[in-house]
Amino acid sequence: MEYRKAKVDEIDLLNEMYKAGSELLKERGIDQWQGVNLPKASMDNIGAIYVLEDDGEIVSTALHVEHDSDYDKIYDGEWIGNENYYAIHRVTTKSSKSGKGYTNKMFNEIEKLALENGKESVRVDTHSDNISMQKILAKSGYTKCGKVYLYNGVPRLAYEKLIK
Repeated sequence: MEYRKAKVDEIDLLNEMYKAGSELLKERGIDQWQGVNLPKASMDNIGAIYVLEDDGEIVSTALHVEHDSDYDKIYDGEWIGNENYYAIHRVTTKSSKSGKGYTNKMFNEIEKLALENGKESVRVDTHSDNISMQKILAKSGYTKCGKVYLYNGVPRLAYEKLIK
């Protein structure tokens, strides 16, 4: 198993994974990644996208950055760490690989990478109706810290895990 930066020639595959994730969320009645909010891999963001590969097959993906201005203000709670964090977005696993623990494995790899880069915590947000992601975050040791509002005003539940 390998966690690595995505490559330019994988953009189409990543966009297929995002589209499949969007369709699954829609089937579950979750208004996340719908319409104009569907994530897209592109030349502009490919440098921040990572993939988890198992036996040569990309099974999961996530985008992470060192700071997210959407996390500057938190409501109905507080962050447990300081401003030295990775923010994770656009987490998805191939539907054919769902339930096999790949998302948890990917979070472990992100945390290792964050530690290697001197980060003290990892932050992530999710839709209040996305119960499966909330369960994954709890299982992976993330603490629900409050609520954040994305750049477009959409509220999300905010989670953080201290890694140092």
